[in-house]
Amino acid sequence: MAPNVAAAIIKLGQQKKNDELKEILERIPNKELTDLVSSSITSTDGCTLWHFILLGLAHSSKSKEKRFQVTLAVLNQLNKTELGTKVVFDIVSRLVLDLPKFSSEQLVEIMEYCVDSIRAGDPKCMGWKDLFPDVLKLLNEQVGKFSANGFIMTGSEYRKKVLDDLFKMKIHNGILTSFTGMLREVQLSKDETTLAVGKICDAIRGFEPLEIPALSFQLFHLCLKYSSLLVLPIYALQKYFHKHYYKKMLSNDGGDSTDFDSIEPVSDKEIREAEETVLYHLSNVTEFRLDESQVVAMFKPFQNIPEFLLTPFAISALIAMSKINRMPDTMKVVASPVMAFLAKLVVENENEKDLCRHSAWCRGRIESGAVPDVERILAIMTEHSQEGMEVVTPGVIHFAFALLIAKKQPKLHAIAISFLQNFVKKRFIFGNGIVGKLKQYLFAELDSMQFSECLNTLSLTSALTLSECTSSINYILEYLLLIDGIHAMRIMTFLFPLIRISHTIRDAFIEVLRKAMYHSEAHTRMMGVFGFCALLKQLKNNNSRRAVLGGSAGNLTQLSISGMSLLSQSMLGRADNPDMHFDMLTLEILGILRRCFTQTAEIRELLYESLGRAVEFNGKLLPHVLQFIDWHFSSYFSESLEGTLEIDFEKCVRYRCDSGEDGDADEQQQQQLEIYDNVGKLTAFMVHCVVLCNQQDIEYDTEGVTKHLKTVVEQIEKVTLDSLGIIGTLDAKTSVIGCHYLNTIEAGMAYCIWNAKPDNSSLKDLLKLFKHHQISYDKIKKMEPKKAGRKPNNETIASTAAAAGGSSKSVSFKPENIWDLATVERLLRILFG
Repeated sequence: MAPNVAAAIIKLGQQKKNDELKEILERIPNKELTDLVSSSITSTDGCTLWHFILLGLAHSSKSKEKRFQVTLAVLNQLNKTELGTKVVFDIVSRLVLDLPKFSSEQLVEIMEYCVDSIRAGDPKCMGWKDLFPDVLKLLNEQVGKFSANGFIMTGSEYRKKVLDDLFKMKIHNGILTSFTGMLREVQLSKDETTLAVGKICDAIRGFEPLEIPALSFQLFHLCLKYSSLLVLPIYALQKYFHKHYYKKMLSNDGGDSTDFDSIEPVSDKEIREAEETVLYHLSNVTEFRLDESQVVAMFKPFQNIPEFLLTPFAISALIAMSKINRMPDTMKVVASPVMAFLAKLVVENENEKDLCRHSAWCRGRIESGAVPDVERILAIMTEHSQEGMEVVTPGVIHFAFALLIAKKQPKLHAIAISFLQNFVKKRFIFGNGIVGKLKQYLFAELDSMQFSECLNTLSLTSALTLSECTSSINYILEYLLLIDGIHAMRIMTFLFPLIRISHTIRDAFIEVLRKAMYHSEAHTRMMGVFGFCALLKQLKNNNSRRAVLGGSAGNLTQLSISGMSLLSQSMLGRADNPDMHFDMLTLEILGILRRCFTQTAEIRELLYESLGRAVEFNGKLLPHVLQFIDWHFSSYFSESLEGTLEIDFEKCVRYRCDSGEDGDADEQQQQQLEIYDNVGKLTAFMVHCVVLCNQQDIEYDTEGVTKHLKTVVEQIEKVTLDSLGIIGTLDAKTSVIGCHYLNTIEAGMAYCIWNAKPDNSSLKDLLKLFKHHQISYDKIKKMEPKKAGRKPNNETIASTAAAAGGSSKSVSFKPENIWDLATVERLLRILFG
C-alpha cells in the first residue's frame, strides 16, 4: 500500500491539486506517514515525495505537529543512511524553505539535532551542515523568550549558548572541514571568530597532508571578515609544514635525519603538493579582498621577530598574498609593500647575525638555530620551483630583486645575487625575464655596483642562458654609448663570456666598440679601447676562424672586425701558417687600436694597461703587440751628437699654442697644457712585454727593444734636468715632465729587477738608478713654487718668468710610482730571499 500512497501523493503534487493533497496527508496517520517518508527517502523519488509532503502539510494548519514529526524522522534517517551529497543537500535545502513556519520550540529541537550530529562526528552524515546556520539565524531573530531545554531565554541568549557549546566541544577531524565551512555561513563577531579559528588551528596538527588544503580553504574564507585573523592559520600551517617537512630540510643542510621519531608515514611529495595547494587557495581567496597594505599591517607586529616570518612557508604565504606575484609584468618591485616588508625583515635578520657574531652576550641569549639562514631558505624555494611548484615563483624572483635594490645593503645584495645565480642555473626558462628586469635598474642607478655584479655572475655561471637574451643585451649595448665610459667599462665585462659562444652578441658588441672609438667623449673612446683589448685577451686560434670557412664555428671573425683588408686577403691562402686566422684577426684589431696614438694621455695609458693584461693572459699576442708599438716607443728616444741619450718629453707634453709675447698669453698657454702620452708608463709596458717574451720563450726578435731599454738603464742618469727644461720654479708643464722622467727611471729599475741574475750587473744598475731617482726627486721637489703667503722678490719673479713662461700659479709636484705588484714582489724576493 505504501508505494501506492507515495505515487498518489506525487501525482497529486505534480497536478497541483493542493486541496486533495492536503486531505490525503491529513488522513494518513503520523506513524504511517513517517515510516513512508523514512523508507522512501533513499529511493529515486524520495526527494520528490519529500517536497510534496512538505507542500501539502504547509497548507494545513492542523498538521503542524505532523509536519514536525515527519521532519524529525527524515533528519534521523539522514544520520542512519549513507546518501549522496547532492541528495542530502536537496533534502535539507527543501526543508530550509519551510523553517520559518516552525515554532521556536520546534526550531530548538532541530538545533539540538544539529548539535548532537556535530558531537557524533560521523563524516558520512552531514545534513546538519546546511541546516545549522539558518536555524540559528531564525532562533536569533525570534521576538520574545522561548523555552529551550527547560530554560527560558531570548534568541540571542540561546545563540550564544549554542556557539559556546560548539567552541568547547571536541570536533572530530573527519567533519572539521565541513564544520569550518558551516561557520562561514554564520554571522560571527570578531571574538567568536577568533575562538573558532583558534579551535580549528589547534586541530590542524592532527590532519593528514591531503586533508589540509580543503580545511585551509574554508579557514581562509572564515578569516576574511577580520583579516588580521589570517595570521593564526598561517602560523598553524607554518608549524605543521615545518614539523613534517622543513625541519628535515633545514637540519644538516637537508641531509638525512637521524631522528627516528620524526619519520613520517607520508611522502615529501604529498606534503609539498598540499603546501602548494594551500598557497594557491590563499592567493585566490585574498586576491580581491586584501591589498598589500593590509597584508603588511597584519604581520607588522612581528617585524622585529624575523625568525617568526623568515621561514619557507611564511615567506611563500606573504608572497602569495602580494599583487606582484599575480601580476609580475605590470607591477614594479618598488611599488610593492610586501616586498619592502620582506626586505626589512632580512635586514633585521642580518643585523641579528652581526650581533651574534660580535657579541658573546647575544650569542648566549639567542640560540644559534633561531636566526634564519635566508640563503638556505631561498635555495629550498628554488628546489620547489624546479619541481614544478610555480604558485609563488614570480614573487620569489621579485623578492630577490627587492633585496638587490636595497640601498647600502651589501649583504642583501650578496644574498640576492647568490639566489639569482642558483635560480637561473636551475630554471633557465626564467633567464630572459630576469635579465630584462636587471637592465631596467642597470642604467637607472649607475653608481650602484650590484646590478653589474649580478650580470657578471650570471654570465660566468649561465652563459648559454644569457646568450639567448639577445633583445635585453642589445638594449644594454645601445646604452653603453649613452652613459659615461667609466661606467660602461664596468658594465660591459659581463659580455666577455657571452661573445665566446654567441656570434650575434659578438657582432653587436664589436659594432658598439667601433662607434665608441670615434665618439666625441674621451671616456667613451676609452671604453672602446678597453673593449677591443678585452677581445684580444680572449682571442685564440680556435675562435678566430672566419665564419665563411666553417659555418658558424667562428666566434670572433675577420668579417666582424673590419671587412676584407688587403692583409687579410693575402694571408687567407697561406696553408703553411697554422695560426693564420689568429694572426689575421689580431692585426686587424691592432690596426683599429692604432687610432689611440692620436688620442690623449689617459687613452694611451689605458691602452698600455689593457694590452699589458692581454699579453699576460694570452702570450701569443706578444709578437704582434711588440711590432705594433715598437715604432711608437722608439720615437721618443734618440742619441745626441755627444752620444748621450735624449728623451723627447716635449713631444707628449706641450701647450696647444707655443708662442706668446705678453703675460696674458702665457696665462692662456698654461690653461691649455695638453698631455698626449706618458713615456714612463710606455717604457714600463715595453719592459713587461720583453720580460714575458723571455719567460714564455716567444719566438720574436726583441733585440731592438732590449737595446733601447738597456740604453735607458745605462744612460738615463746623463739626462739632466736642465736638458729637460726643468729650471727655476716648476710650472704645470715642467711638473708633468718631471713626473714622466721619474716614471721612466722607475721603468728602468723594473727592467733591472726582472733581469737580475747572479752573473750580471743588473743589481748594480738598480742601485744606481735608485740613487739617481732619489736625487732627481729631491731636486725637482725643491723647485715647487713657494706658498702664496710669502711675497717673492723681483729677481725671483724675473728668473721664473724667463725660464717657465711667466707661470704665476702654484704647482704641486706629486709623482706616482708605476710598479705593479709583481714587480714589487720580485724586488722583495731579491732583497730578502
